[in-house]
Amino acid sequence: MSDEIVPVQEQGLASVQVYDRITNPMEAVKQLGAAIFKSGLFGVDRMEQGEVLAMQCLVEKKSPLELARTYHFVEGRLAMKADAMLAKFQMAGGKVEWITRTDKIVEADFCKDGNCTRIVASIEEYVANGVATGANKETWRKWPRRMLTARAIGEGVRLVCPEAAFGTYTVEEL
Repeated sequence: MSDEIVPVQEQGLASVQVYDRITNPMEAVKQLGAAIFKSGLFGVDRMEQGEVLAMQCLVEKKSPLELARTYHFVEGRLAMKADAMLAKFQMAGGKVEWITRTDKIVEADFCKDGNCTRIVASIEEYVANGVATGANKETWRKWPRRMLTARAIGEGVRLVCPEAAFGTYTVEEL
């Protein structure tokens, strides 16, 4: 008997991705979309929204629960959670240095591949432009630092590493 490590090849259906076994993608979208809609997982209020999320599951080859960690469905649009966008940015080699994080102002430097920018998000700015008022007023009142941080992440990542956001807005931006 040898102490040598021998790699083991996985065989059979266990090694095949679930989405790779789908023979009728549109039927899968309908079934998964209905399950997402019925689950209330994303807060969708129409079957078609569940189907859009199901399509995203197929495209990204992620389970609905994994997709729920990354996205919300806001006003009929798929929105990426700010922490998921930041994680994607950092996995792509991006760096962020938080300068100031208070209930009044958030400042951060976002850098990737020598491209850097400082983002400043202030409560005054978002009150003045109406973002922190109206329907969102209560959320901004309860968690201003979190909301400012999410806004800074969305803007910083989009400017320095657009491939980490590619047209997707954060929940807070929508």
